Amino acid sequence: MTIGQTAEVARRELRGFFDQPTAYVLAVAFLGLGLYLAFRSLFALSYATLRPFFDNLPWLLVVFVPAVTMKSLAEERRGRTLEWLLAQPLTETEIVAGKFIGNWLFVMITLAGTIPMALGVLMASEADAGIMVAQYLGAALLAAQMIAIGICASSFTRNQITAFILGASICLLLVLIGSPIVQYGLPPALANWAAQLSVISHFQNIARGVVDLRDLLYFASTCGLFLLLAVAALGRERLSHAGAAYRRLRLGTGAIALAVVVLNLLGGYVRGRVDLTRDDLFTLSSGSRDILGGLDDVVNLTLFTSDDLPPEIQLRVRDVRDLVADMENAAGEMLSVRDINPDDDEDAASEATALGVVQIEFNVLRDDELQVKRGYFGLAVTYADEQETIPVIDRTDDLEFRLVSAIAQMTAERRPVLAFMTGFDARESFHYRSFRESVADRYSITSVDLASDSVAPFVPDSIDVLVVAAPMTPVSPDASAAIDSYLDRGGAALLLMERHLFNPQSPTLIPVASGLEPLLAGRNRDEG
Repeated sequence: MTIGQTAEVARRELRGFFDQPTAYVLAVAFLGLGLYLAFRSLFALSYATLRPFFDNLPWLLVVFVPAVTMKSLAEERRGRTLEWLLAQPLTETEIVAGKFIGNWLFVMITLAGTIPMALGVLMASEADAGIMVAQYLGAALLAAQMIAIGICASSFTRNQITAFILGASICLLLVLIGSPIVQYGLPPALANWAAQLSVISHFQNIARGVVDLRDLLYFASTCGLFLLLAVAALGRERLSHAGAAYRRLRLGTGAIALAVVVLNLLGGYVRGRVDLTRDDLFTLSSGSRDILGGLDDVVNLTLFTSDDLPPEIQLRVRDVRDLVADMENAAGEMLSVRDINPDDDEDAASEATALGVVQIEFNVLRDDELQVKRGYFGLAVTYADEQETIPVIDRTDDLEFRLVSAIAQMTAERRPVLAFMTGFDARESFHYRSFRESVADRYSITSVDLASDSVAPFVPDSIDVLVVAAPMTPVSPDASAAIDSYLDRGGAALLLMERHLFNPQSPTLIPVASGLEPLLAGRNRDEG
């Protein structure tokens, strides 16, 4: 295959779209419906985001892409120009690749019509530009896959309507097998396989801001498969159906198709991803890496996962396994990870029960009725005689924090001390019940009196975090000097200042002087 020949076919294909009104009608209809769905959600939610548009994009492309590609090869057959093309110094691969590139460029030009809306969302809100880039990347990959399907459908027939129906049906099938309405009617194992072969889970994963190697592999392999089928459909024009070459072509195509299916079913073992989100939401933080990299003894992490969990939990399972793999890489040999299925092992089920991991119940549709199934999805971290258990992993947004905090607490030589300053009408720990409960399992909470006549110096070795919570009377110079000295020695402090006190009787705002103004000014901080 030569690049020049392929590029010439692509230019001819792309130019053909702009020489007929049908392409303009399709582009305007696609953009009009897509923008309507996006703006309707923007006004309804009063929240600037492109997610509604990209959530509906697979369904829009199911109709739009087959309508674009239906004439690619079917029209060549009907107009008897395919024979002329095959008679040129062009290979079947160059023809199909050129058609694919031309169609893909037209769809991308159409999709570019939504970029002004994306720029408007960025300017009107604090939307994550990295997520938007990932969403458009996912859209480009999804369009490429469906274009390959459309060209494949067009290669088997000379009727454009037949090509449209066949292409739209295959695209719709790949979307539907990942939808909840279909997933609930399938056995759990089959539902999981269907989800891995569906475009929905792969596209949604990229659209949230993560470019995963497994998703790239899925789109590349399926796109390549359908383009190969199109090449094979053209190649059979030159072969005798009774010849050995034709049989080898069919056998080779079938073997490659089977290999692509197996590759995507086993793709969960492939690792590697790029986090495009602004705050690296799906990447281990530097603090977590420091804690895990500093372990000097082995910590055990056991993940209990059933194979037959419902599809809506499977993406969460994938996220958890990715997080655990990242933690294992950061800790090296100091983190021992086991991923076991208690459903297949009575000893593993007994271990899960002993560690506090419980079975969850979920509904599956069997014989036109809902049946209750049970499965495991929890984990336990153990070190020496200590353990931390998450019986059911119901969320993953704070899982890294919970796991790394538990490991840090277990392996610490002493529990860090968090001290509230007392005196000067400052609030104490009991005033912050939620805060106290959230840190009580990681810190020893105490108090330090800075209002006495003689303030004893304190150092970071004795107090890890000092909390100064809203003193209503000015802090004395001695207390301020003690805090300043503590900070100079590397101590950490959480200063919660009240600038005004509301008097409901007047009603007026009464200024409050904390006495820490010189300390804050010396560190280029203020109470705002």
